[in-house]
Amino acid sequence: MPIGRLSRHVFKRCVELGANYNDIVGPTRHRNLIPIRHLLMWELRNLLNPSPSLPEIAAVFGKRDHTGIWYAIDKVETRKREGKL
Repeated sequence: MPIGRLSRHVFKRCVELGANYNDIVGPTRHRNLIPIRHLLMWELRNLLNPSPSLPEIAAVFGKRDHTGIWYAIDKVETRKREGKL
């Protein structure tokens, strides 16, 4: 079980969604994993209290830059507004 509230949330959701935790937090870019990864980034930012910073979320997913996290969250927001999620 991962350590830290953000990693634990991602691990729990991976189990619920039937996704491999290591694939989701790792650099794998399989087309079927990206929407799950983006959703989990959105969940970390919007469902946890207190809301973690973008660099904190980036650290969970092994990213050095928070701009990819911002992009993922924005993409999920757009899909939710369009009723595609």
